Amino acid sequence: MNSRWRIPAIAACIAGCPHAHAQVVDSITGQVNAQLVLTSGCSIDSGGGSATTGTNFGTLNFGTQPAGFTGKLNAQLAGAGSGGATQVTCSSDVQAITVTIDGGQHASRGSANGVGSRAMSNGTDYVPYELYADAGASTGYVAGTATNVPIPTPGQPFDLPIYGLVDKTSAVALSTGTYTDTLNVTLGW
Repeated sequence: MNSRWRIPAIAACIAGCPHAHAQVVDSITGQVNAQLVLTSGCSIDSGGGSATTGTNFGTLNFGTQPAGFTGKLNAQLAGAGSGGATQVTCSSDVQAITVTIDGGQHASRGSANGVGSRAMSNGTDYVPYELYADAGASTGYVAGTATNVPIPTPGQPFDLPIYGLVDKTSAVALSTGTYTDTLNVTLGW
C-alpha cells in the first residue's frame, strides 16, 4: 500500500469503526457483603446501656432510718442510670444464669448489731445484711458461691434478682452517717 493512502485509510477506519474508539467509563458496579455473628451469651443493662464488663450493676438502697432503729429493712437492686431494676438479656438458648457475689468489704462484721454475713460501714460501726435471689428471702447468696437463677422467659430481658435484707436486732444506737459496702458480682451462663 502506498504511504499516501495509509493515513487517510486509518483516519477513515477510526471514523467509521465504532469499536475502534476508546470507551469512557463513568461508573463501576459491584456489591458489598454484610455480616453479623451473634453468639450465645448475656448482657446487662443497669440504666446506662448494655455492657459486659466493668459495669455498675446498681445499688441496694435500704433508705434512711434513725440511728437507734431495730427491725428488718428490705431493698431490691436498682439500676445505676434510670433508677429502675437492673436488666439482663440472654440469647434464647440460655435457660439459666449463675450469680456469684463476694462477701463485700466488711464480710462477717457487725454481728453484735444484727444478722447477716455481709456488712455496711460508716468507717466506725457496722450494719450487717444478707443477700437473696428472691424477694421472699428463701434463696440466699452465699459469699463466693455461684447460685443458679432460672431465666423467666429465655431471650427476653429480666430483672437481675438481687435482694437485700437488714435485720438489726440490737437496740443500741449506732453512730450517724452513711453506711456503705461494695460487692463484686459475676454472672455466668
